[in-house]
Amino acid sequence: MIVQMKKVSVICLSSEKINALEELRNLGALHVELGEKTSSPDYAVSEQELLKTKKAINILTLQKGNPDPALASLTGTELVKKANACIENEIAMGKKLDSLSKDREKILNWGEFSADLIAELMENNIFVYLCAGNKNTLHLLPSDVSYKIVHQEKGKFYFAVISGHELDTSSIPVTNVPMERSLRATENEIDETNTALQYNKDTLKSLSCEMEKFNRHLVSVQETLEFISNHDGMSTTGEISYLNGYVPVDHVENLRAAAKKHGWGLLLSDPAVDDKTPTLLKVPKIFQMSKPIFDFIGISPSYHEIDISICFLIFFSLFFGILVGDAGYAMLMIIATLIAKFVLKGEKARLTTNLFLFLGSSCLIWGMLIGSFFGIESHTLPRFLRGFEWFKNQENVRYVCFFIAAIHLSIAHLWIATIKRKKITTILGQLGWVSFIWGNFFLASSLVAGREFPSFAIYLYAAGFVLILIGLHWHEIGEVCEFPFALVGSFTDLLSYIRLFAVGLAGLYVGENFNKIAHDGLLGVPSVDIVLGIFIIFIGHGINILLGALAVLVHGIRLNTLEFSGHIGLRWSGFLYKPFKKTNIGEIENVTINTSNDD
Repeated sequence: MIVQMKKVSVICLSSEKINALEELRNLGALHVELGEKTSSPDYAVSEQELLKTKKAINILTLQKGNPDPALASLTGTELVKKANACIENEIAMGKKLDSLSKDREKILNWGEFSADLIAELMENNIFVYLCAGNKNTLHLLPSDVSYKIVHQEKGKFYFAVISGHELDTSSIPVTNVPMERSLRATENEIDETNTALQYNKDTLKSLSCEMEKFNRHLVSVQETLEFISNHDGMSTTGEISYLNGYVPVDHVENLRAAAKKHGWGLLLSDPAVDDKTPTLLKVPKIFQMSKPIFDFIGISPSYHEIDISICFLIFFSLFFGILVGDAGYAMLMIIATLIAKFVLKGEKARLTTNLFLFLGSSCLIWGMLIGSFFGIESHTLPRFLRGFEWFKNQENVRYVCFFIAAIHLSIAHLWIATIKRKKITTILGQLGWVSFIWGNFFLASSLVAGREFPSFAIYLYAAGFVLILIGLHWHEIGEVCEFPFALVGSFTDLLSYIRLFAVGLAGLYVGENFNKIAHDGLLGVPSVDIVLGIFIIFIGHGINILLGALAVLVHGIRLNTLEFSGHIGLRWSGFLYKPFKKTNIGEIENVTINTSNDD
């Protein structure tokens, strides 16, 4: 269910802003609603520190090295500073190496020479020019100069032109040769830079061993940034400042006690429909495994909508079983999850592994019903794995999909009728939709699943149509205009559940055909075909498992968040309740805020 909230304004003296925020953070119940975003110097500094910390963590995650005792004594701030310095040094040294390597390539054909000597000769009116060209270029040189071939490679000559007077460089093929350092000096500098770069890389690898401290520092910086953001976001009128937010009803008394203790003023009210109220979901412990699904897809009902977590989980697991539909895959999934359950610790891991066990069990049951086990033909399987003949009939499976659709969509309308039970017209309208949906079920079953259309289904349509008209809000022109489309849409929504059958059948055929390819052989050489067949089976079923997972993400989630949600009026426009509080990870650094403008 969605926990009831109270809208609250906490009022304090401007001189007590920091103390009030610290107490509110210790209380850990207020979801802060910020006004216009402001960016103080303190916020900018913390924001930069956050970016640097994330950058360091992203780079160090890819590193693996040995711990350095000297680094263990550094604070999180010092580690981030050192890591960013190493990252910047690596980029700078990489550019320097690239430049030195290009210089070396240019100098290499000339060997070891002295740029200082060339400059000294120039002062004595002996001009030396380093040139490059082919054999014909040598014959085109001015007659009053001499030249010395230094190097020859693949028909290209590198030669020095010597003249007693200064030449027009456009008349000779002068090449660009770096004169800042000699070949030996360039190579020495390359070696020194490589050594420094390797030391820098080793330091980064050692820093990666302090990842726990980096993560604690990240949390510290994030909470510091949140603190400063809330401080800057407090509205001030004279000597009074106040902060707006939302608090769950079961925390109101704690907030009142804190206000009494610290001398704050409190304004409490119920959230209005147009307020941006956060959503806090309270799900029974047995169904809390649904949380990883919503965290993954990143959606939440709004405060004034309906929490369908339990219904979502039940039908999502049912869709998962039909879409993947293989008992062999389910067994692998359950075994892998059981191993993960013993290896991984923590609340998040517990919920995730419980979810996968639940989904795997659904897939196992459906795979046993249809006799699907790694795509092996059912007649070759042991009798207890061959499934039930009724479920092997494609028309029956289509019928099951439509039946699930009718149940699913009916729950949506009955749910609305239950919530709005005080309005008799709304209840009748929702019952009308239920009747109409079951009429659609019988129609779809006759058109697609080979069932006979029963005569009483006409009465379901007629009764549903009349009841829907009674429940229609005639004063809302938009709803009236959309009414014909809603009737047609109800049929297409129910028909949409056929995707469960189609995708599940496709997965079954993919598995069977990979098995046939592996069994029939490709090259006609038994020893090679066995190895190749095993490879095909592993790769083929691996691909099929990935396709099944993709199908669940696309179709399993869609049927809940689009078809079902459309019928229950759920727009998923909410955002989660995130209280202003301390975490249990590490120590939060002291916050220093400039309060010169608070008075």
